[in-house]
Amino acid sequence: MRAARRDVLGMGLGASAMALAGEAAAVAIAGADPRIKALAALAAGLVRDGHSAGVQIGVAVEGRKPFVAGYGSANLETGTPVSPGSVLRIASCTKQFTAAAILLLAERGKLALDQPIEAFFPGFPKGDQVTAHQLLTHTSGLHDYVYGGMPADAAGEWQRDPDRHRFLAKMAQPFDFEPGTYWSYSNSGYALLGELIEKLSGKSYAQFVHASLIEPAGMEFTALDEPGDVVPGRAAGYSLDADRPGAFRNAFWGGLPIAEGGLRSTTLDLLRWNAALFGERILSRASLDRMTAPARVKDGRPVGEAHFAPPGQNPGKPPAFVSEPNYGCGLEVCRMFGRRVIWHSGGIRGFNALLFHFADDGLDLALLSNTDNGLVTAFEAFLRAATGGPR
Repeated sequence: MRAARRDVLGMGLGASAMALAGEAAAVAIAGADPRIKALAALAAGLVRDGHSAGVQIGVAVEGRKPFVAGYGSANLETGTPVSPGSVLRIASCTKQFTAAAILLLAERGKLALDQPIEAFFPGFPKGDQVTAHQLLTHTSGLHDYVYGGMPADAAGEWQRDPDRHRFLAKMAQPFDFEPGTYWSYSNSGYALLGELIEKLSGKSYAQFVHASLIEPAGMEFTALDEPGDVVPGRAAGYSLDADRPGAFRNAFWGGLPIAEGGLRSTTLDLLRWNAALFGERILSRASLDRMTAPARVKDGRPVGEAHFAPPGQNPGKPPAFVSEPNYGCGLEVCRMFGRRVIWHSGGIRGFNALLFHFADDGLDLALLSNTDNGLVTAFEAFLRAATGGPR
C-alpha cells in the first residue's frame, strides 16, 4: 500500500459494509478520542442513510496520529470501497490554496495585495479599482460566472481560451457593486487570481501550486484534477435522483474549474495541509494573519455585516450556532458553538468537501463525499461533535 498510510489510524470498508455501524468500525477507533468516535459515526451514518455513496473522514487531534477512514463506495459500478487512499475532488476548498499562492507571491515581492489589477490585466473592467485583496476576500463586485446565467457552451469556451481573463471579463459583466463596498462570493474572482498566479510566477497554476504549496506541505495525492488523468484510487462522483436518499446516478463533468475549485485530494493530505498552513510552514505569520483576518469593506464594516443581495432578494442569516461570520482570504472565519473555527466548504458536481481548523480545540477535521451535497445533512452534527456544542 502507499507509504502515506503508515502514519494513519484508519480503515476502508466496502459496499457490503455500508451499514457501517458494526464491529469493524468500533475496533478501528477503539481507544480514540471520543470526538473521533462521534465524528466517525456521523460519517458512517451518511452512507448508511443513503445521503452519500461514500465518505472519507480525517481527524487530527494535537499530539496524536491522525485518524483516517473510508466508508461506502468509491465506485458503485465496480464495488470499489472508499479507503484512506481514495482520491476525491475538493471543489472550493481549492480557494485557500489559491489564496496562499497569492500571499506567497506577495511575500516574494511580485505584487502588493492592495495594488489595482490594471497593472497585470490592462483594460480589464474596473481594473484601476479592483485589487488582489478584494478578489481574495470576495469584495471586488466581480459577478460570479457560476450563478450568473453562463451559457451552456461557455465552460468549453472557457477551457479553450488561452487568455481566460478576457473571457471572464466578457462573461462576468456587469459588476454586482462598486469594488470594496460589499461582500458577495465570486468564483470569477478566484478564476482571475489563478490567471494572476500564472502571470506572476511564469508557471501554470498547477505547477506553481504543486511546487510552492503541495510539496512543502508533504501532500502526496493532491493535484489539479483533469478528466483525462489516470489517477489510482480516484472515486467516481454521484448525484441523487430527485434528492431521494440512496437513488444514486452518475454525475458527469461539467466545466473544468481551476483556481476556484479544481483540486483533487484525500482527507489525509488535507490534514497535512492544515498542519503546514497553521504551523507557518507555508506562509509567514504576517501573511497567515492576513489570510485569516476578517476582511472589511470600505466603510469599515466586517464583510459578515456587508453581504450584497440583488434587489428583491434576502441574503439570509447564518444558523443560530454560528456567530461572527466573516471571510478572510480563501477561508471562512467565525465562531461555531462559541468556538473559533477557520474553514471552507466545497461543492461541485458529484462531490462535497469540508475542511475545518478548530483553533480553540487543537483539532482539524476533513470530510470528503462523492455525492452532490453528501455532507450537508450532518453539517451541524459534525460541528457539535468536534466542538462539544449542545446536542
